[in-house]
Amino acid sequence: MSGAAAKVVGRAVAACPGVTSPEPTLVIDAPAEALRGDAVVPTSLKDGLVYVTPTPPAEVDRDAPRELRARIAEAIAAAAPGLKAIKPRIDQRTRLDLDGDGSPDEVVAAVVPDPRDEEADLRFSGLFLVPPAGAPVLLRSRTGTRERYALLGALDLDGDGPRELYLNTYGDDGFSLSLESRGPDGLKTLGRWACG
Repeated sequence: MSGAAAKVVGRAVAACPGVTSPEPTLVIDAPAEALRGDAVVPTSLKDGLVYVTPTPPAEVDRDAPRELRARIAEAIAAAAPGLKAIKPRIDQRTRLDLDGDGSPDEVVAAVVPDPRDEEADLRFSGLFLVPPAGAPVLLRSRTGTRERYALLGALDLDGDGPRELYLNTYGDDGFSLSLESRGPDGLKTLGRWACG
């Protein structure tokens, strides 16, 4: 890899066993042997990758403050006005510096399950950036889905200061790992690898 900041130089496809149509994946200016096992982050960037320590979703939900839960419920109601009786379950709550300003930013993954049927599709699944005050910012969401989001880490891929998000989108039958940049309309996928 060159001494300059890493950059996306193209796209390729990555096949996964049992998948008939391969998914596009990120190509970074690093030799293939430098790629980590997680498929989208080259080893040469591992020192810049800030990993999130995982916590079981049940513990995160149990320990989530009421005030945070209320703020997330309001943000979900604004994003999906058709939902009634919103009782979010907090799957992930983590703090890491995304802006590159030295101060941690709070990221929350939340779902709204069907209260009558835990096996049914989630009524809502979303990832939020939660400022200290004001409304949480919705980064990505889906309704009527089995997919959930988990932030795995963040890294400054292009050397501009703000970090891109290393995101796991997972469901019952598969998952994808992606690098995402933040913009005014939420997340933009820079590269993705999927299995299932």
